[in-house]
Amino acid sequence: MAPCRSKTKQFAHISDVLATVLKDCRRETNDVLNRLGGDWGAIAGPMLAEHSRPVAMKGRMLLVQVSSSVWLQEMRYLKGDLLAAVHRVLGKPLVSDITFKVR
Repeated sequence: MAPCRSKTKQFAHISDVLATVLKDCRRETNDVLNRLGGDWGAIAGPMLAEHSRPVAMKGRMLLVQVSSSVWLQEMRYLKGDLLAAVHRVLGKPLVSDITFKVR
């Protein structure tokens, strides 16, 4: 098994190490979120897209903000269809759940 790190006698500050690790982790999440944001009208349809938008990814959970509690209920009702549309747009199941929140 290959070593995880190179053998060096120099130390790196923990903030530098964490910044590098987090940047790599966030890259895929940001790419997914940007793609969903750009295709949200096709995913949710024009009416729902007018009242909602994807705002964050937490692991494999997508957070969508909605404009009111009425639209929150509608989005919850259509959650399965939205999740299927997200998978279709992304080409693979990178999102396992969708959570909705009123702005």
